[in-house]
Amino acid sequence: MASPAAENILQDQGPEFPPEPVLIPFSAAAYEMFSDYEDIIIGRMENEKSEIVNSMMNRSREIAMRLSLIVAGSLGDTEISTHAARWAIDYVDYYSQASINLLKNNMFEGDTDGLRKKVAASIIASGSAGLKMAELIKLVPRLGNLKKHERDGLLAMVMEDFPIEKLVVKPVGKGRPSIIHRMMMEGDEE
Repeated sequence: MASPAAENILQDQGPEFPPEPVLIPFSAAAYEMFSDYEDIIIGRMENEKSEIVNSMMNRSREIAMRLSLIVAGSLGDTEISTHAARWAIDYVDYYSQASINLLKNNMFEGDTDGLRKKVAASIIASGSAGLKMAELIKLVPRLGNLKKHERDGLLAMVMEDFPIEKLVVKPVGKGRPSIIHRMMMEGDEE
């Protein structure tokens, strides 16, 4: 048996009898929260160079407002409270920023940029252990197709643009030193 609240929502009368819309207004405090969120979004958009990223941010406030309506409706509230607004803003902001970061990491400005980001991601994923050149080439095979000076140039760009360092590890006994690229750890000097 459906609850009384569910019976009011469920209207199984067929398409010729559309449901009555329910108006749920914003409280003044919730509306102020959305205005503040819009200011944050505008500030982010002013600092962003990519039109694609700006387009993604552009509708975040509207999406959060719509989501707050769903939250308030699911709670049975008669107005959109600060609780519903805060939840919706936090949810939308978290996932929109995560999507934007993912887009930025996978949006390339050319072949070199794409390769540079793949190399950096592989090195960062290896953590403090880092990767020797042979290991890095296994993870990013296109790196092995470059000439030595091109590969060295690319790795120099990676170290300049990401928190990555180059270590020369001398072997115990005889042999050639190993060159390892790794993510800089806290406390490492630049």
